[in-house]
Formats: sequence, C-alpha cells, structure tokens
Amino acid sequence: MADQAPTTAPPGALGIMGLPERALRQSLAFGFDYLAEHPELLVFLGFTDEDERTRLVASGALKPVVRVGYPFAQAGAPVVTVMTLSESPAQSYLGDTAGGGLIQLRDQIIGIHAVATHPDVVLYLYRAIDQILFSHMDWYMSGDGAGFDRVEWQDGGEFIPEFASPDQSTRLFGRMARVLVTSAAGAVLHIPAPATHIDVHLAPDGGLLNVEI
Repeated sequence: MADQAPTTAPPGALGIMGLPERALRQSLAFGFDYLAEHPELLVFLGFTDEDERTRLVASGALKPVVRVGYPFAQAGAPVVTVMTLSESPAQSYLGDTAGGGLIQLRDQIIGIHAVATHPDVVLYLYRAIDQILFSHMDWYMSGDGAGFDRVEWQDGGEFIPEFASPDQSTRLFGRMARVLVTSAAGAVLHIPAPATHIDVHLAPDGGLLNVEI
C-alpha cells in the first residue's frame, strides 16, 4: 500500500518541521478510508474470520474520527488522535538555511491513541495503525510527502482514557502507539528582530543618570 499514500504534502510543509502531527493525521485518515474500501486487506487481523471482518467493516469501526489533540470519545464513535508527548534536540547540530536562518534536528515522541467503547475495536484500530504507519514510510520520508528525517515505532500498550460521559456511565478502552519523528526545526523565513530600544534617564539636576538598552 506504499503507493496508495496521500499524494500531496500537508499544507505548509517546507522541509522544516511544520506540523508533523497533521502529516500523521492525514496519513492515518487516508489509510483508514482505504482499508474500509478494501476489506480484503484486513487479513492482517490474525485470528479473525471473514465473517468477523465483514461485520467490522459494516459497523463503521474502521472509519474512526481522526484528529490532532487529546484522546477522548466523540458521540460513541471510535476515535484516533495524534498528539506530541515530548520534543527534544536530536543532536547539537545547527546549520544555516538558504535564507540565513538557523535550523536544528529535533526528535518528537508522538502518541497515536485509539479509543472506543469496545476492547476488540480498540485492538483492531491499534493493529490497523501499525499497517498504515509502515505502509506509508516512504511518504513520511519523501520531500514530496511529509519530509521527515526519521520515523520509528517506539512502543505501545493500553492506557485508561477519560470517560465518555460526565456520570461515567460509558466505559472506554484505549491503546497508544508511540512514534519517534525526527525533523528539522528552525527559521525557514526571516522574521525581523525588534529594533534596539534605548531609554535615557535624566537626573533631577538635568544630568545623565543612566542609559538602558
């Protein structure tokens, strides 16, 4: 499915860390749409039969709401969210851009959360996320795609999401995959620095007291 990845770069992608979360959201949304339209690919869900996979597609479980932000349920629909858990320098390297700005490689640990009201649906979504991530690896690394320098799956597991309703009457289940994304961050465009401001303070007798820059 690598050749089925999104064909356009996310809005604003300039080769410098723009919005990696949106690139991943676009990839996942496209991937889930594709899987829903091609149920024959669901054979990667081991220990399921054709009848179960047919019911899975018919239920809409493979059409989750995919968004950037904190994971919580939305009107009972399955939800997949993308959010940055941490960000740090990948190395101490600083370089110059064509425009004279400084750039630095940074690592982002991005959490991809799957939330649903049934544990089996969460498991399906979690494994589908695996398939989409690895299928779109070329797109992530391409200058015509997301433009990342590195993408690596780190780890994953269960987490306890918020309740779907204030009275906690609806139980939610969740799984999260943590993905390392390395991209360049820095000044792509020149933003002028503020002008130097000088304050001159005069003494009561009219003499110069001090100058602050």
